[in-house]
This record gives sequence, structure tokens and C-alpha cells, in this order.
Amino acid sequence: MLVAPATANFMARAAAGMADDLLAAVLLATPAPVVLCPAMNDRMYAHPASTSNRARLLEIGYVLAGPGVGPLAWGEGEGPGRMLEPDEILAHAGRALEGAGPLSGRRVVVTALTTDADQPSLHALLGDLYARTGLTREADEAYEQARDLADPARR
Repeated sequence: MLVAPATANFMARAAAGMADDLLAAVLLATPAPVVLCPAMNDRMYAHPASTSNRARLLEIGYVLAGPGVGPLAWGEGEGPGRMLEPDEILAHAGRALEGAGPLSGRRVVVTALTTDADQPSLHALLGDLYARTGLTREADEAYEQARDLADPARR
């Protein structure tokens, strides 16, 4: 289920589990993945109540796509709160529809080694280990499936 735009009012009602209109009732009843696209004034987005609501929505398991940062409607300012562009929203929806992958629910740390001339055997050994264990594929999957990236716009 995709909700775009997800206003501050709608996100507050969703965080509280309210079902006082058709959209909120469908949201509360759906077993489908949920993607919310925040769209509100930057001061509303930064308000502690909105921050708390976003945390609750993430805790429930909803995906927050955005917000974007930039000029807001009617010249209200520039900052987080702008709804993402349609192509960005569709990308988030596509990832949500892919479902849980093999790394779902896990925190993954991907590191890389430098090719230090003094350590060629270590580098070769690790390269062979990556090839034999498929860790390169796992790292690629982690990058594609990452949902818990540090996103300053979500804070």
C-alpha cells in the first residue's frame, strides 16, 4: 500500500492506529507492505510530535519514503518535508513489493580492504574467501535491500 502524500495529520492518525476514515481503515487492515511518503511544512516535519510519530510508524514496520529536501509549496521555506518525486516514490514502492530477502531483519556491515602492496597474500586470501563464500553477492544484496541506512532527513 502506498500513501502519497502522507500528511502530518495522516501520519499521526496512522501512528495512533486510528481508523476514522476509509484510507486509515484500509491501512490498519492491510497485510501488504506499507510505504508512506511524508509531505508537510519543514517546521511540521521537525516538530517533536512528528518525530515521535515517524519513530512509531517505523516500529510498526512501515517504510517512510522521504521526505525530500527543497522548496516547499507556496514558498513556505526549504527543508525536509517535501514529497519525493514520482520516480523516487516508485523505486521505494518497488523495493517494498520485492518482499523480505535473505538479509531481511539483519543488520549488515560491509567493509572493503585496500590493495596494500605489503599485504598481497592477505588480499588474495580474502579475495578467494569472498569468491568461495559468496560474500560479494551478499554485500550486493545488502546494498539493494538496506532499509536501515542513516538518513539525516528522517531524523
